[in-house]
Order: sequence, then C-alpha cells, then structure tokens
Amino acid sequence: FHEHDAEAVQYSGDLAAAWSKLEETAGRLALIIHETRLAAGERIDADTIDEASMASAIELVGWFKHETRRVYRLLAEPAEDRVIRQADDRLAAWIASQGGTVATRDVIAGCRWIPDATAAEAALGRLAEAGRGSWRPVEPGDAGGRPTRIFTLRAEAVSAQPRRTREIRGCADADACHEAEIEAAGQEEYLEI
Repeated sequence: FHEHDAEAVQYSGDLAAAWSKLEETAGRLALIIHETRLAAGERIDADTIDEASMASAIELVGWFKHETRRVYRLLAEPAEDRVIRQADDRLAAWIASQGGTVATRDVIAGCRWIPDATAAEAALGRLAEAGRGSWRPVEPGDAGGRPTRIFTLRAEAVSAQPRRTREIRGCADADACHEAEIEAAGQEEYLEI
C-alpha cells in the first residue's frame, strides 16, 4: 500500500487517476484469490487472507500497472509513430511466421506493403535498433556471389498483439492451452464430452 502510494505521487493526470483506482485493487484481488483457493479445496484458514494470496494479488496489480503505462503510452503516441510501429509489428509477425529468420529479398517478396529494398532494410533496421532482432553476416557459398546478411527475430520480440487461434468446437479455451497435447495426438479438434 505504501509503495503504491509513493509511486502514485509521481504521476499526474490520467495516470494519477488510474493509480488511485489501483490502490484498492490488490486487496480485492487477494480476497478473490483467497476464496478461489478455498473453493479449490486448499487447506487454508477461511477467515484470514494469507501471504500467498496477497503476494499473488500484488503481482497482478504490478502487471496491471505495467499494462496501464503501456496503454497510455500508446494512446499518447503521435499518428506517424503509430503507423511505423504497427508496420514494424506486422513485419515482426510475418518474420515469425517465416521461422524467425529472413533476408531482405524475402521481405521484399513476401511483404507487399513494403515497396522496395531500401524500405525493407529500413524496417529491419528499426527492428534491430529496438532490440527485436539482429543481423548476421552470411558469406558466399561455393558457387560464389556477394556476402549478404540475414535478420533473425528474437522469439519474444513479436508484438503483444493477439495471435489468431484456430476455432475449437465446443471449447471456450481461447489460449488453446492443450494445443500441444492435441497436436501430439494428431487430433484436429477437441472431442465434445
């Protein structure tokens, strides 16, 4: 509570308003977590919120704070920067769909929204400058040619934009948490129970 209040005095305007609402959120979440643990059959004191429930709630509020800052930064972003960021996010997602490693010529051929080699180099350069990937030199093969380079995307560097998920009939699991088990079993969809 005191750490949160010390943090809140640093903000003004919209962030200050958001922080004032988050002040009580940890307590409310701790109660929800505590009651959920009780309902799940954990052997805990029903009348006292324990340290584990409170720690989980504080961690969630930390995530809410991070996301609040991120969203307000996006809302304050100039239109020109937003267009560039969205194009870079789209490119990063495309690179990830190609296995995470591409050459400039791959970007030119596969990304119709990027008009030429200069724009492709600039876009890949922005991703590298942002720490979302890196360039690696490639020497010519036995057949000769010129040295070139390839861009490798960091796995965690894909945007936070939601990925498309396949529709799973009869299941409300949007994250498809059992997807690996399904793929391992070679099933196309969940069996309805």
